[in-house]
Amino acid sequence: MKNLIAKELKLSVGISSIIYLIIGILVEFAPNYPKYIPCLFICIGLFMIFKTGSVNKDLLYTACLPVRKSDTVKARVIIFAFSEVLQLSLCIPLIFLSKELKLTNNAGIDLNFAFIGLAFTFYAVFNFVFLTSFYKKGGKEGGAYLKSMIILLIYMIILEIPVFLVKTDLPFAKIGRLMDSTEYSDMIKQLPFVAAGLIIWIVGLFITCKVCIKKFEKIDL
Repeated sequence: MKNLIAKELKLSVGISSIIYLIIGILVEFAPNYPKYIPCLFICIGLFMIFKTGSVNKDLLYTACLPVRKSDTVKARVIIFAFSEVLQLSLCIPLIFLSKELKLTNNAGIDLNFAFIGLAFTFYAVFNFVFLTSFYKKGGKEGGAYLKSMIILLIYMIILEIPVFLVKTDLPFAKIGRLMDSTEYSDMIKQLPFVAAGLIIWIVGLFITCKVCIKKFEKIDL
């Protein structure tokens, strides 16, 4: 497994994926910018791993190695997990910096702990939809990516609804105010979002990996 992960880092993760990761982190700091959009940059970077692999016939090359199909899926899932955790971990210092600089976001949720938790669920959806679609046929990453983007855009709108109801008396307005707050007292109350999001993401990764392995093992490369 260690050798497969090393192979992924050296041969599959290209400069474009690294660039999108950096952009995804830096753009989170931009004021008045939808905070889930930078998460899509990370998704593009992860998609580029598969696009590069498609050009280089990575699946066929890996299949010729003395490794199990299940391990090739696990190695790719680990790369996904590492990239997503890295991006969200590096967002944490930006939360406090944004707070001190009094940066606000009129385009949706502010950069806070609630966002971190919800972003984990955002990635859980992407991982499941994209990876299971890709490994179902052992290719066609473009179709899998398009499908995941459509679902993610819908999910992003759903996540932002409570925030856009903040100034109303409609249902979910109260939770929206908590989700959007950058006050330290409220951010402590947002920690359950982080815990719940992290649990959903971990469970989602486990389920995604199991489903992908089951689908991939049925394919004759």
